[in-house]
Amino acid sequence: MLPRFIVTWRHNDPTFSDPNQYFKYIQSVLFSPKVTINEPSFFQSTSYYTVKVELPMFIVGKSELLLDVKYSWRHPTTLNVYKKATWVEGTKEYLSEFDENSLSLNAATYEFEIESPNISVFDVEITSTLIYNESLTLPIDFDAFEKPIENASLELAIA
Repeated sequence: MLPRFIVTWRHNDPTFSDPNQYFKYIQSVLFSPKVTINEPSFFQSTSYYTVKVELPMFIVGKSELLLDVKYSWRHPTTLNVYKKATWVEGTKEYLSEFDENSLSLNAATYEFEIESPNISVFDVEITSTLIYNESLTLPIDFDAFEKPIENASLELAIA
């Protein structure tokens, strides 16, 4: 027996009360940058990263692309752990890949090194932010859009 799905539409549903907010949500799903990280192998002595950010849309001269790198590291003498360090050289410049037909920016490739020979680096987090224009910055906080469904039926929750 196939599961049953019950979908109801309420005319005065508060979830869709702000169309501008949901328009931005749809834009973020469609146009958020895709980040591909080439992490160093365990056997390499340095942590040299190559990060490619693919951009579905970018206005040259108006849009801005940011790369944020956070990591934890261990002090070599005291063995204290420091979390969420952000000092990395090479995250401001990137190699550009342009579309040959429209001359729009398709991707940006960052190359940088985190680890020095004296410290141990771990828990590396790499995120990208695209400031498309003054009214749209991606990614958008999806949690701000999610609202609990009021009076949800038990059948809908099980399905």
